Amino acid sequence: MKKYIYFTAITLSLILLITGCSWFSNDAEDDANVNENENQNTNQVAAVDQNNNINQTMIEDENVNTDQEIDTNENVNQETEINENINETTTENENVNTNQVSEDEEDSVEEIDTSDWLTYENEVYGFSLRYPEDWLVMSEYDYENKKPILDDNATRFIVEHKDIAWKKQSAAPCVIIDVDVIDIDGKMDQYKKESDNVQKDKFNGLDIYIYIILGEVYEKIIIIPEKQIIIFTPADEKYNMVSPYKEIYNSIKF
Repeated sequence: MKKYIYFTAITLSLILLITGCSWFSNDAEDDANVNENENQNTNQVAAVDQNNNINQTMIEDENVNTDQEIDTNENVNQETEINENINETTTENENVNTNQVSEDEEDSVEEIDTSDWLTYENEVYGFSLRYPEDWLVMSEYDYENKKPILDDNATRFIVEHKDIAWKKQSAAPCVIIDVDVIDIDGKMDQYKKESDNVQKDKFNGLDIYIYIILGEVYEKIIIIPEKQIIIFTPADEKYNMVSPYKEIYNSIKF
C-alpha cells in the first residue's frame, strides 16, 4: 500500500513537472512571438517614418527646384525685357541718328539764289517754271542750224544748260517735262516694273507717283496723272534730286 502511494506521488510529480515545463515553454514562445511582433511593428513604423521623411525630403527638394525654376524663369524674363528695352532704345537711337544725318545732309546743301532766274510760262498747257540765266527752255534742238527751238504747242519741254544743249547726248543732265501724255496709266505700269523704288506724294496739291530708275544715270520720274504730265529729273545715288534740277522742279507751277 505504501509502495502504491509512493508510486502515485512520484507519478503526479512527474505529470506536474512535465505540465509546468510545457506551460513555461508555451509562455516563452508566446513571449518570443509577442516580442517578435513588437519588433516587426517597430520596424514597420520606422520604415513608414523613414518613407515619410524621404517623401517629405523629395517634396521639399521639388519645391526648392520649382522655386529655383521660377526664379530662373523670372530672371530670364527680366533679362528678356531688358534686352528688348535695349533693342528698342538702339532702334530709336538709330532712327534719331538717321534723321539727324538726313537733316545734316539737307543743311549742308548750299541753297541756290534763284532771285535772278528767268521764268517760262506756257499758256497752252497752263504751267510755268523758272531756270537760271545761263540755261534755256526748248522743245527741241536744231543741230543743223545749231540753235534751240521752242514751240509752246509741243508735247516735250527740255530745261538744260546752254553749254550742253547742242551736244547729242542720250543721257544729258536736264529736266524734261512731257505734257498731254497719252495712256498715262500704261506709262505708270511700265515705270513700276522698271523702278527700284516707287513713292506716292503730293506736288502743287496734286497726287504724284515717283519712280526711281537706274539707267545710264539715276533718274527720278514724277507722274502727275490728273495733268497727264511726266517730269524727268536727274538724281544722286541716294535717289535725291541735286541742284539746280531740284530748284527747277520745285519752281514748276500749274
